[in-house]
Amino acid sequence: FIWSTIKSLVSVAFLAFLFSRLNWTGFLDQLSNIRHGYLFLAIFIYLLIQAVCAYRWKTLAEVQRLSAPLKTFVLYYYIGMFFNLFLPTSIGGDIGRCYLLSRGRAHLKQAVLSILADRGVAFTAMTALALAALSQSTVLAVPPVLSWTLYFSGGLLFLVFFAGGAAFAAGG
Repeated sequence: FIWSTIKSLVSVAFLAFLFSRLNWTGFLDQLSNIRHGYLFLAIFIYLLIQAVCAYRWKTLAEVQRLSAPLKTFVLYYYIGMFFNLFLPTSIGGDIGRCYLLSRGRAHLKQAVLSILADRGVAFTAMTALALAALSQSTVLAVPPVLSWTLYFSGGLLFLVFFAGGAAFAAGG
């Protein structure tokens, strides 16, 4: 409890510092010049992407024999996003989604596995996109340590999927 309180206080102090340095006149001026059509389009696309992510999670949860309507998964996904934004951890939303999906403790193992699988699929997709962008970049100066980390992650993921696919094909 004390550690969470300290982290929350540091976060509030940091936000107060940032807001005290903000040029409020310029900020409000920029805010008044927003093109509403683009704003609504961006919000729509964002909500659509989150619904697709919830559908991905639903598909992975069904492998663990956890079923619910897509509406429920979307709701749990948004609740998890709220916890990710406002809890002082990066996995608070996952814990919330896990609790909601497991219905307390009845299906905890399956819920945890579905969320880990969801994180794994998302990480794999982001790694593939980053590798594709890195391979096509002619002007981006990426530090070698980041390039090699990305190549290593991509190679490791390829091996995991290759070995997993071979084991699945072999029946084991």
